[in-house]
Amino acid sequence: MTRNVLLDEPDNSDADPVDVSAKRQVIWTPPDALRILAVLGANLRLLILAPVVAVLAAFVYLSLTDPTYQIGAQLMLRPGIELAAPATASLQSNQQTATISTRLEDVNAEVQILKDPALIHDVAVTLGENFFFGEDPPVTLIQKLKRTVSHAVRNVKDTVRTGLVKIGLLPKLSKLDLIQLLLQSAIEINPVTRSDIIEISLSYPDGAAGEVVLNAFLKAYQAHRERIFSDTRAPDYFDQRLAVLSNDLALAEEDHRVARDRLQAWSVDDQRNIVVTRRETLVQMIADTSMELAALTTRIAAIDTQLGTLPERQQSSVADLANPMRSELALRRVDVQLKLETERRTSGSRTTQAQNLEEQLVLLGDMVAKEPARVTGEVISIANPLRESLVAQRANAEVEHKTLRERLTTLQTERLTVEARLSELDQASVGLARAEREIAQLRSSEDRFRRGRDDTRIAADLSNARISNLTVFAEPRAGIAPVRPRPMRILMIAAIGSLIFMAGLALLLDALMPRVRNEADLIKLTGGRLLVRALPEVRHPRTLPRQSGGT
Repeated sequence: MTRNVLLDEPDNSDADPVDVSAKRQVIWTPPDALRILAVLGANLRLLILAPVVAVLAAFVYLSLTDPTYQIGAQLMLRPGIELAAPATASLQSNQQTATISTRLEDVNAEVQILKDPALIHDVAVTLGENFFFGEDPPVTLIQKLKRTVSHAVRNVKDTVRTGLVKIGLLPKLSKLDLIQLLLQSAIEINPVTRSDIIEISLSYPDGAAGEVVLNAFLKAYQAHRERIFSDTRAPDYFDQRLAVLSNDLALAEEDHRVARDRLQAWSVDDQRNIVVTRRETLVQMIADTSMELAALTTRIAAIDTQLGTLPERQQSSVADLANPMRSELALRRVDVQLKLETERRTSGSRTTQAQNLEEQLVLLGDMVAKEPARVTGEVISIANPLRESLVAQRANAEVEHKTLRERLTTLQTERLTVEARLSELDQASVGLARAEREIAQLRSSEDRFRRGRDDTRIAADLSNARISNLTVFAEPRAGIAPVRPRPMRILMIAAIGSLIFMAGLALLLDALMPRVRNEADLIKLTGGRLLVRALPEVRHPRTLPRQSGGT
């Protein structure tokens, strides 16, 4: 290794003086292994003292720090009766039934239930604030010291948090909220891969108290799980709706029965068909009666006209008098003529009755033509037989006319009654159709809700079966040794870390120290025209001897 040399006084040669102070700077070259060992050897005391101090500090930290224990429990989900194969499944074939395992979705659902923040809240409320913030009185000096330090640290944290809360950087939390935050960060829930097992772990400073906390958590979880799977809101909803629908259906059926009783339990369509047929018959009868009444009125008017032209009495003699046969035939002819006119007005001129009347009229005309107008007889005064016959016919026509008028009035009144009945039937038909549609809808809704109630009851039964599928096969147990802090690891980290830190610090200070390491650095600084003197090697460069050495 090249000896380190320091600049000394320059000579007074003819060469131009060189400003050594201006060129005094650090010349760094990568140190070799011997140089590193030399630096470490020069700082051996610090390298030994630093791990000792670090180990002592670690001891102090371990003695003042509360240990953390790991409390673990395991849950297992078993296939329940809702997933079990039927007992006769293997009897129907030669194949064996496969083992049913819990689905991954069920395990994930249980994990989500376990992660419900409401469980943490229930645990905090159940155990209370005194359980989490209560402390046993210290006995030994170490315990008193730990208590003092922990209270001091807690007070500092509370003071800082209070300040942050006042300026709005942190929310204000109660002791119950702090307990929930602590438990949320301390509890871990993980499903075991490719299995039906769920692991629950709790990190807590007291193993026995941690077991109590985890047991309370499992009880709250089982109660919460039972509330979830035993939810009766859906069946209750369907029961309530079915009760309302049953009441509405009973009222609708009662109204329908009353309406049918009011209609004499007949079919509305049949009654309407009968009433419509009756109305059409009445309309036709009214029309026929009106035509007959009009024809009879015309006949009475014609008789009145003929009566106005005929005298009441006529003369007759034995020697020369009117032929009574001719008169009778003439009267018959007039009567047939009136009937023919009436038939033509009523039914037309081409009916069989009209043709018969025409034939009778022709025959009567021939008979009248064959009879002589007068016959020999005694001249006497007699009543006009034609007039008397017309008067008798008129009286009969008036009686028939009155009868037809009364019949027409009766038919019109019955028609009004039938139309009123038809209107009532139409309204009843609309009401019954509406009631029947309402009853059909209510029955359909009742069937739908009944099926929904049955489905919800089946789902509720399956949920109740799933409640018993959970098994806590590993009760909460705390570990014998704390998981944090680990003394050996902390001591080793403190010793090795402090040693590495001091070694690095020594090498860094040595690298930053200004010095000349070889002749090349000297020539580079002085230009090769200075006279130097070598200093003796010393163990500590900071304590250089004051006497001068050889030149």
